[in-house]
Amino acid sequence: MSDQLTNDRRKFVKSSALTFGGKTLLRQVSPAWATPEGITSSSQNRMPSFRDSVVSGDTIEVTISEESKLVAGSAGLHITINGSSLGLLMRLKEGQHVTINVTNNLTESTTIHWHRLIFPYRMDGVLGVSFPSIAADSIFTHEFDIEQNGTYRYHSHSGLQEHLGPMAIEPKDGNIGADREHSIILSDWTLEDYHDVFRLLKVAEGYYNYQPRTIDDTIIDIKNQGLINTVKERAMWSSMRMNPRGILDVTGATYAHLMNGRDLQTNWTALCKSGESVRLRLIDGSKMTYFDISISMEAEYDYRVSQTSYIQPRISVSASLLESERFDRPSGVNTIRVGLRYRMEVFREIAPYVGAYWLKALGNSADNLCSTGDSVHETGIVFGARA
Repeated sequence: MSDQLTNDRRKFVKSSALTFGGKTLLRQVSPAWATPEGITSSSQNRMPSFRDSVVSGDTIEVTISEESKLVAGSAGLHITINGSSLGLLMRLKEGQHVTINVTNNLTESTTIHWHRLIFPYRMDGVLGVSFPSIAADSIFTHEFDIEQNGTYRYHSHSGLQEHLGPMAIEPKDGNIGADREHSIILSDWTLEDYHDVFRLLKVAEGYYNYQPRTIDDTIIDIKNQGLINTVKERAMWSSMRMNPRGILDVTGATYAHLMNGRDLQTNWTALCKSGESVRLRLIDGSKMTYFDISISMEAEYDYRVSQTSYIQPRISVSASLLESERFDRPSGVNTIRVGLRYRMEVFREIAPYVGAYWLKALGNSADNLCSTGDSVHETGIVFGARA
């Protein structure tokens, strides 16, 4: 084979799609268990269409390998669990006894830490604390009782290895508490070698911070809080050797932010039926990212003006689902947007429209805009075509 993959496991491998035959090897990182349909209360025992990406029972086989995958449109080498870069979904039940055989096919040692599970410390998988590691080309058996229920994750505790996966533990009665359930892992990914990322942060902690304060920010601060308070604030941050805009060491400058392994362009989607109750199992599997979880609800109605034209009033509400005391971000409604569109159905396949909208920010979102001198109101014009 003329084009060999280099030892740099983050090396961009354009030739791999041709060398190894494309779609099968370079499939999107989104795992098979992350189907839009999720798991319903009637199908949780059958788990249709998930193949071996959802595992349950008293004995589970796990294989850790390294394979080429597509992430955010780019090909690279990933550590996989049973062939999936986001590991298989383990569905267990409170009160059961489980045996998990982990086979390490890597050329280096690895570990799996079962995050926040209650069991003997020898099974915990924390390298150097309670676990010696799983050597290359070897098998380790984790065996323990399930003493709790809820949403959990498992991940590596070896060096900068990034493999992880979700774990859903049902209560003893098997009731998932909803008509439908979706497991969602939020994560971040870079094609850079993590050792290079770590080295760059050691050299310059703000290497990935592309939004440092500027002279314009200083002028705005002086206008809002006065010269003395501005100088005091800058002196405080300087004494701590911290950047007020450096909350994350690694940012979107190198990270692709993923939902169930998909980026914004490939867009993971969840489906449900009207009237269903839905449970979302949300897991932050990132290395250095805080995710603000919000939900947007839209309503619209068509009033027919003529045979081919419609007036459409619209309203949408955006709300944060999670409260973050650390960042002073409460849960609740963030924005309300109302609008009106006129649509002409020129052809059956295409209907151009034009409209206007008015948006108002509320609560903490409004406070943040006011602190930077921005308006809490917004008006605009929209146009496009509905196919």
